[in-house]
Amino acid sequence: MRKIILNLAMSLDGYISDNDGGYDWIVGDGDKSLDTENKWDFDKFLDSVDTVVMGKKCYDQNMHNDFKDKKVYVATSNKIESYDNIQFINKDIVKVIKEEKQKEGKNIWLF
Repeated sequence: MRKIILNLAMSLDGYISDNDGGYDWIVGDGDKSLDTENKWDFDKFLDSVDTVVMGKKCYDQNMHNDFKDKKVYVATSNKIESYDNIQFINKDIVKVIKEEKQKEGKNIWLF
């Protein structure tokens, strides 16, 4: 059975974005100063997933563009027409993801 994996960066006080929804506070985007010899391989992780679940705010920031080769579910309270690899969910997302988990495929990433 496929795994559902939560992988995110979070500050010690529990925040994943600043007040404006930005995430540039996260060290790492091009910064190699904290790398170790045994660092985590993000590309290998991405190869292990074929489905990404994100919220509408992440979608609005065009984060879905990084996952053109994966199925992307976007949780929203709005009724929006799905297109290409993007599927908008404005109903019971838990039910949808449980059904997705039962299908053949790679892991599911809660982005």
